[in-house]
Amino acid sequence: MWANVIATMQAKSGSSVVRGHEAKKSKCVTVNAVIVVLVATMIITQFLEFERKSNVFSIKIRNKESCAELQKSESKRSEFQQVKSSLKLENDQLASELGTLRTRLEDAAKCFPNSSDKLEVGDSHLACLEEVLVLGKKKIVPTHSNDEDVALANCSEEIQKQRDQIGALKREMDVLGDHLRRSVDFLPLRDVNMGSIYEEDRTWFMSTVRERSENGNPELSYFPSEGSNGKILCLKGGNRSNGTLNSYAFAWPNYLPPNSSLVAGLSLISDSFYDYINPWHGMSTLVVAASWRMENQCEAPQRFVLYHKGEIVTSMGSYISSVLLAALDRQVQVQELGDTPLCFEKAVVYRRGLGHMSLPKRIAMFDMIRCKARKFCKIAESQRIIEGIRTINVTLFSRTGARSFKNESLVASVVAGECNKVPGCKFRLLRSVNLSFCEQVEAMSRTDILVSVHGAQLTNMIFMEKGSSVMEMFPKGWLEGAGVGQYVFHWLASWTGMNHEGTYRDSEGPDCPNPQEQTLCFSFHKDRQVGHNQTFLAQWTSEVLTKFQNRTSFETSQPSTCPCT
Repeated sequence: MWANVIATMQAKSGSSVVRGHEAKKSKCVTVNAVIVVLVATMIITQFLEFERKSNVFSIKIRNKESCAELQKSESKRSEFQQVKSSLKLENDQLASELGTLRTRLEDAAKCFPNSSDKLEVGDSHLACLEEVLVLGKKKIVPTHSNDEDVALANCSEEIQKQRDQIGALKREMDVLGDHLRRSVDFLPLRDVNMGSIYEEDRTWFMSTVRERSENGNPELSYFPSEGSNGKILCLKGGNRSNGTLNSYAFAWPNYLPPNSSLVAGLSLISDSFYDYINPWHGMSTLVVAASWRMENQCEAPQRFVLYHKGEIVTSMGSYISSVLLAALDRQVQVQELGDTPLCFEKAVVYRRGLGHMSLPKRIAMFDMIRCKARKFCKIAESQRIIEGIRTINVTLFSRTGARSFKNESLVASVVAGECNKVPGCKFRLLRSVNLSFCEQVEAMSRTDILVSVHGAQLTNMIFMEKGSSVMEMFPKGWLEGAGVGQYVFHWLASWTGMNHEGTYRDSEGPDCPNPQEQTLCFSFHKDRQVGHNQTFLAQWTSEVLTKFQNRTSFETSQPSTCPCT
């Protein structure tokens, strides 16, 4: 229609020009006609362009969330491709989110079988999204067209549908999640049904948990893991006298029990029959943290959760704290608990200390602890060869109070007398109660032969050079009543590369008033002072010195770099 109007006006304009030579008045009319035609042509052209743009604009309005960029540029094709890429990215993101929701629904379906029919919704969404993406690919043409605008508009509508469906799925997940949160069952940390029985892979502490030992490492349980089906460990209760009132549970990370808090990072949970104050008891339980660090890219725990027979413990002794500070390069807090559940992002549970750990792994772990403790305390390497003679440093490490020497000065004179007979031998008497942690590390790093009564101070042998010797003395009654506990420093010597040179057992002292009651008899003898047999002690010391002299090799230098430095 508009083309016919323009042609008619142009024809009229042409005839007026022909007659323009006849009169001045007619010429003016002709000029005016031409101007009118040109103006009309411009107006009509602009109107047509406006009408075309209006049609495009109306489509863009329907697609304004995804295609707004098309209104701002004259490079239609470039903008179209950008918008399409953006839509595809959003579709991909929606597809990923749908996949995640579907996985979570499948997890939920394990607990709620009746929800399995809801999975059809996820499948239809994925099919619709795939269809939209195929439509986009088919509609790509060399130049911009209205079909592409329609495709974009349809794509935008489909995206909105996906958003609506995702919203519905999220609401359903919220309902299922609430069921999951409330279905978490807390069990007593101490299972009284097991009594004191220790089975091969479980104990009465967290009795539903099975432990594993791999590649010679200590027995442990790790959460979350394949064995826990991805669930994490939650703990509740701060009772310090009854482990049955403290509890544990396992929960999905996204569905923690009501009122619980998530604790980030690695947490080491330990239960011990003994305390965490005594250097030997604490060390034998918690040095597994150093083992974990060596085996897991030097990762150190951010906190300890400590139990004694299932009862919460909120502190540890200064000695073991210092050992761990040196070995882990950080001060690790002891976590307190209460009635509000704490769920741990990553948790390692040790219930048997160093149980099932291979000897090579134990030696490597104590090598690291020795090295890092010396670095921590800034202990310089000592000179062991003087004028061609290998020095031998003998230390009598004395105690005060329970299991002290009856006559410390006489014991010291016997040991020192034998030392003086050997070239290069040096004797010194030390009392553990007077020494700081680093002073004990320094003393042991310069000790070749350690003489002491059975007790926690012997734990310090871990800082001696490998190949050193230990002489251990006992009060009367330990052989009969102490059980395997009397051999712990035999074991520690083996684990640290030392030589346990036997024991002296005092035979002097009062007899047990109730010899039939072995437990009572051991309590009667346990902390009595230790006497000595001068002849036996002198001969024993001489033999140990001779054995040490005859050794052909010694490890007398510490490595320049410790593991996990």
